Amino acid sequence: MVAVSVIIPTYNRSEVLPRSIESVLNQTFRNFELIIVDDASTDSTQEVVNSYDDDRIEYIRHSENRNGSAARNTGIRSAQGTYIALLDSDDEWYPEKLEKQISQLQSRSDDWVANYCRTTTERDSKIIKFISEILSHDAKHEGQKEIIKGLLTLSGFIHGGSTIVAKRDVVESINGFDESFERNQDIEFTIRLASEGKIGYVDQTLVRLHESSRPSADTTAEAKKKLFESFQDEIQYLETEGYDVRKYHNFILARYYISEGDFESGFKYLRQSKPANFRQVFGLGYDIAKFTKSAIHV
Repeated sequence: MVAVSVIIPTYNRSEVLPRSIESVLNQTFRNFELIIVDDASTDSTQEVVNSYDDDRIEYIRHSENRNGSAARNTGIRSAQGTYIALLDSDDEWYPEKLEKQISQLQSRSDDWVANYCRTTTERDSKIIKFISEILSHDAKHEGQKEIIKGLLTLSGFIHGGSTIVAKRDVVESINGFDESFERNQDIEFTIRLASEGKIGYVDQTLVRLHESSRPSADTTAEAKKKLFESFQDEIQYLETEGYDVRKYHNFILARYYISEGDFESGFKYLRQSKPANFRQVFGLGYDIAKFTKSAIHV
C-alpha cells in the first residue's frame, strides 16, 4: 500500500517544475506516489513530466484552467496514500522531508492529524535574503487552538502549500480545499484541518521556498476580506481574548499599499492598524525605504 501521496499542482511552470519533481524523487522515504496536476498549462509542462521514467508519477491535466485549489482537490481525489503531502511547483524539499514528518506522525496519538516543518526562502539578493529572514516568522505552534490563533493573529505563518503532511481520511472529511479561494487557500485549509485535530511541528528546515511576486495590495485586501468572512466566529473569539486581529492584518495591507506608492490607501489602513510584532514595524520601514529608492531612480 502507498504510504504517501505527494500532490504538486502546477500552471505554466515548466522551467522550475523539474526542481520540485526531483526533490520528491530524491526523498529518503521511498514509499510514495507523485501526482502532478496540470491546471491547463500552455507551456511544455506535459513534456517535462513525460521525461521522467518513474512508475510512481501520475500526470493529470485539467481541460481548462480552474485554480490551485481545484488542482489540489483533483490530486486529493486520485490519492491512494495513507497520508497526503503538498508541494508547490516552484518550491523544493530537502531529502529527509517525508521521512522526518511521517516518523513524527506515526509516533504520536491518533488525535494528531497533520504536521509541518521549518522553511528557508531562496532570494536573488543576499541583502534581501538577510532582511527577509529577519522579517519572516515561521510558526512553531502545535495543537489545534494554537495553530488557528497563530495563523489568524499573524504570530507565525505556516507555508501549507509546501510543508503540510496530513492524514488522507481527515483531508477527505473536510472536502479538501475550498475552490472559491484563489488566495490564502492554504491558510483556510490549514485552519479547517486544525479544527479536526492537532497539527504538529518538525523543528528542522526541510523545505526551500523560492521567491515569487507578491499579489497587489488590492488583491490582498480582497483575499483578507474573504478570509475574515469565513472565520468570523474564530476572529471574534480571539478579539475578545485581547488579540486585535483585524488591526494586525490592516498593518500588512498598509505595508502593501505603501510599497506600491499608494500612500493615501496605505495611511488609511495604518490609522486602523496595529503591528502584531516588531518584525512588521521593521518591515514597514523597509517598504518605505525600498519605494523611496525606486522613486529616486525613476
